[in-house]
Amino acid sequence: NALKNRFQRLGEVGDADRALEVLQEAIAHTPDGHARKCSYYGSLGNAFHRRFQMFGDASDLDSAIEAKRHAVEQTPERHSERGGRLSDLGCALRERFEQLSELKDLEDAVVYLQRAVDVTPEGHADEASRYCNLGQALLERYRRLGKLPDLNSGIEYLEHGLSRTADTHSAKTGFLVNLANALEKR
Repeated sequence: NALKNRFQRLGEVGDADRALEVLQEAIAHTPDGHARKCSYYGSLGNAFHRRFQMFGDASDLDSAIEAKRHAVEQTPERHSERGGRLSDLGCALRERFEQLSELKDLEDAVVYLQRAVDVTPEGHADEASRYCNLGQALLERYRRLGKLPDLNSGIEYLEHGLSRTADTHSAKTGFLVNLANALEKR
């Protein structure tokens, strides 16, 4: 975490690279089934994802998705962080779809984002963003495939998420614009 924090604060690429090495070493030294291994994979996925967002190297996004898949696979069904890991994986897949236009990534994103919504209890701090993320992925799939149920479901999920988003939330304006655009298409 110290290397990650220093990288985020100072932008030292060497810190990002070293953080990835240390996380990979931690995973290699942690036996399968260990309670913390899923967390280490999640951290590794997030570190690769941050590096992708900073430098745009597609292989970092691929590595992020691979690590996030491992995090989901190793997180027990009823684990409190399962919804977050499902959502992280779904969002990374959607981001890769935006880069490469591979429909399989978007299809997988919708599956993982739906699973994230399904395991998120009502009133959870991330409930709104998980609903909005799923809504946006469904709307993207509608734009790509033209299936009206995706448009209708996307609107429903965005509306649900917006109803649980505080007026002061930084993403609320973007959610509103996405909803307005979807309503115009319907």
